[in-house]
Amino acid sequence: MRELQGGKTIALEALFVRHHPRVHSFLARLTGDRDAADDLVQEVFLRILKYRSRFDPSRDFLAWLFRIARNTAATHFRRQKPTSPEPDDWADDNPSALDTLIVGEDRQQLDRALAALPFAHREVLLLRGMEGLSHRDLALALGCSEGAARVRVHRALRALKREWATLAGDTR
Repeated sequence: MRELQGGKTIALEALFVRHHPRVHSFLARLTGDRDAADDLVQEVFLRILKYRSRFDPSRDFLAWLFRIARNTAATHFRRQKPTSPEPDDWADDNPSALDTLIVGEDRQQLDRALAALPFAHREVLLLRGMEGLSHRDLALALGCSEGAARVRVHRALRALKREWATLAGDTR
């Protein structure tokens, strides 16, 4: 990123190669549309080029990158009504740490539960659980305080737990 800030635009290619799979996976799961995610990824990296001077090298690059990705998705949704993603659209070649722990029917149930959540909850869970951002980096990506990020994660997990129970037929 420092090279890109220094005017070496070829450095954008290295950033793209390194981070494209994670950004695409995040956007595909967030939007529920792999084709839209393809377009949004391109927009994310164009924005990195455009706003490179705004990046603070003392901050975490991934948090900044995912903030750009979520803002790009938000712009997309302002233009077009968001839809709940179909779990089949979430399959990718870049499994997260959470993906490797959950297999089979549980994975399908998790995908259905996540797809049923509101956008804001899904976004937080994808950034924290699937992309592995720390609460600090999540706060940077969301543009809120670390405490607010923790609260959002807690609420999203609670909503996911309720949705999981509903899908499992637990009516307690």
